[in-house]
Amino acid sequence: MFFYALSSYFLLHHLPVRFRNRYLAGILVVSIFYLGVDTLFLKENNTCERQGLERLAQATEPVARISAECTVMSWWIVNRPEYTETNAELLKYWGVTKGKKLYYQEGW
Repeated sequence: MFFYALSSYFLLHHLPVRFRNRYLAGILVVSIFYLGVDTLFLKENNTCERQGLERLAQATEPVARISAECTVMSWWIVNRPEYTETNAELLKYWGVTKGKKLYYQEGW
């Protein structure tokens, strides 16, 4: 992105005036496309993962069971608590949980 912006800036200042307006229009079209494409196709804004993290933050047991509707801090559903050792440490460090809480995902 830095080099895209830098090269665009350079070209806008060094292109002849007749090409500059066309290039500026092209930059605007490409920029609007890349800025807007995520909001057009992204319907879910991690609501499910946030609910899982809230459940984990409110859990009183050292190993919590959370819903398997979506993943939490993982690309796949975690079905064994020992796989969440690093995640539990990170959540404790960030202050999401009060202590180290392992978790697993089960059921729909």
